[in-house]
Amino acid sequence: MRKIFKAMMLGLLVSGLWASPQVGAAQDLIPTKRLILSENTDLPGGDIASIFDTTLEACERACLSNKSCLAFTFNTKNGSCFPKSSVGEAAAYQGAYSGVVLTAAKGAEALAKLRRPELAFLPDYEIDSVREQASGLANMHV
Repeated sequence: MRKIFKAMMLGLLVSGLWASPQVGAAQDLIPTKRLILSENTDLPGGDIASIFDTTLEACERACLSNKSCLAFTFNTKNGSCFPKSSVGEAAAYQGAYSGVVLTAAKGAEALAKLRRPELAFLPDYEIDSVREQASGLANMHV
């Protein structure tokens, strides 16, 4: 039953309809940026930098923390990460993951704050747990 409940809350979080009212000032209620991840895909060109001997998760964080990064390609064969300033045309490449950055819709944060009281029965630690699970959804198939 708990897993079903978590799955329902995860669905609400992913749809952008819900967030926590009591989070630290540094944490957004709705992520300002998120990724759409594609397997066996390269996005040629637009490289900002090359990061070697890294992981997919570290590559994602590097892109999301860089204001100039609009996409990235991660090569699983050699652990290389290529944050990108533009989104090139996708090309098939076995062993690569590419992510495209999406920004939150204008007003999503305000809507999340408005909707949070509807989930007042949830303790903050449950909300934090669901938020953490939602942030890793793109990697669950890896």
